[in-house]
Amino acid sequence: MMKKRIIIVSVAAVILLAAGIAALFIFTGGKTEISEPSIIESVSPSGEITASPKEKVKIMVVAMAQAQVTVRVGTQRFTAQKCDSSAQGFTAFTATVKMPDTLEEMQSLGTVYVVASCNGESQFMHGAKIKPVAAQTTQKPTQTTTIPAGNYVPDLPDDAYSYSQVPTQPTTSLRGPETGYISPGIGANAAFTGTQMCVVTVPYADARPLIAGDDTYVPYYTPLVAGTMDFVTAQSEAYNREDEEMVYFYELSSGRKVKRSDVQLMDNPGLGDNSLRVISSSASAGTLTFRLSTDWKVPYDFTYGPQNYFSAYNKKFNVSSFTANYIRLDFYHTTGVIGEVDTSGSNVVSSAQWSVSAAEKKVSLTLPLKKTGQFYGCSVEYDSSGYMVVTIHNKPSALSGSVILLDPGHGGNDPGAMGIGSAVREKDVNYAIAYYTKLALEQKGATVYMTRGGDTTLSLEDRKAICRGVKPDLFLAIHCNGSENPANIGTSAYYYKPYSQPLARNVYEELLSVFKNNLYPGRTDIYDALADGTIYYPFSVTRIEDCPSVLIEVGYMTNDEECYKLIDAGNEQLFAAAIARGVERTLS
Repeated sequence: MMKKRIIIVSVAAVILLAAGIAALFIFTGGKTEISEPSIIESVSPSGEITASPKEKVKIMVVAMAQAQVTVRVGTQRFTAQKCDSSAQGFTAFTATVKMPDTLEEMQSLGTVYVVASCNGESQFMHGAKIKPVAAQTTQKPTQTTTIPAGNYVPDLPDDAYSYSQVPTQPTTSLRGPETGYISPGIGANAAFTGTQMCVVTVPYADARPLIAGDDTYVPYYTPLVAGTMDFVTAQSEAYNREDEEMVYFYELSSGRKVKRSDVQLMDNPGLGDNSLRVISSSASAGTLTFRLSTDWKVPYDFTYGPQNYFSAYNKKFNVSSFTANYIRLDFYHTTGVIGEVDTSGSNVVSSAQWSVSAAEKKVSLTLPLKKTGQFYGCSVEYDSSGYMVVTIHNKPSALSGSVILLDPGHGGNDPGAMGIGSAVREKDVNYAIAYYTKLALEQKGATVYMTRGGDTTLSLEDRKAICRGVKPDLFLAIHCNGSENPANIGTSAYYYKPYSQPLARNVYEELLSVFKNNLYPGRTDIYDALADGTIYYPFSVTRIEDCPSVLIEVGYMTNDEECYKLIDAGNEQLFAAAIARGVERTLS
């Protein structure tokens, strides 16, 4: 997996107070040198930071939303851009500062200096002092073994490639129990007129916020299962900078947008307001499941709260922990409900309360958790009778007896990142580490599946379908990293949903310990470089809703020294043991 490594200044915490109250941001920032007028609240980073020639450093300033903010570094001037254009009171501004080309030019940079002007008044504040350091050079291999040209496959026992097919998610019907239509074909190829509905035609259609020109995902929107229908209010597009292509959307009356390729237009059949009826409910130690009758397949959302996110650009992103103590399921275009959800046998939730908002045409089911943070994902599907089946998952009581799904990244015609003169393929290293991780977890009593049992090609949708079929307690995609900078080293773990963050953090911390204590013992000068962190990112496989799901980047294929370490069987078993410890910490 290739990614560019960018230096981002970390934020200690961000708290946003709305409804006209000034936004309060808590950063590690500089001290105010002038107390009046209060235009700037903080500058980050503070203290002393190191930077290399041509490196990019992000400066963050919290100031009055109406202010004009300038960042001065040496003789350079940079205008800071406001993160949230609609913010009131105090808000965040950022400026990306590129360092000069040589160390000599950097000697006179000194301290970051920020000036903010608002309503005819100005205030200045110092940020960090910049200490120039030479750019890290490519590390030379400490191992003299020569790998011949061609593909290198880790030496694993024959049974490492045995594979028994795991179940996949069945294709869902588009027909509801009370309705007599099956409709993606009704006017499906017609041009958009503003009067149609649409129906989801893929297993799960990702939903995104209604922000003009923006195609990014956010973790508090729920993907819609096949057959879900909604009224189309507009069509729009956004440019995806990573893939360098336009993405085309339909905007929906339930307050989201979906890719046009995930749905089909259909003539509006004149559907009225939806109503719900509870058909059955059952609870066990691990799950709460209930079946609902619907007049038609309306859009829905899961909310878990209270949960603090980092907020910027009118969106919410990463979290520092998972803090939810309730789950709420909202049904749109719905005005009535009959029946109760029985939670008496559940170890997941303590009760279930319906509420109806006639004005919003929304029915909500609130499910308080018996213990904060015990929510482990949710599943939605339609059964063979067309009833909506909702399952709320609980955290397993221990690693022993739990079900884990490992996903060795890439495979088949997708080699992944290449290492040591293209002699090592990431897909092979991923598989070896996943295999040893399977053994380590099984020794602790877990039932472990792998998405592939050898060098086979799987699409991202294949991997997610396997996960939804297996219904594991945890999903871990195992990768090795790549970078355009061959000096990059270290490990990281990625998550998307807040309830996946603890798993990513625990696995990352265990892997980082192996890097420091076993791979690079005593080399304290590079410990910061090893720590890529626990990172929010909407990879396709981390957007699985059914259970905590993470993507691990064990180490860098593109650094020769580190690649030699990655293909060592002893080290691969150390990585596997670390991943197993991270899983055990999460479930303990």
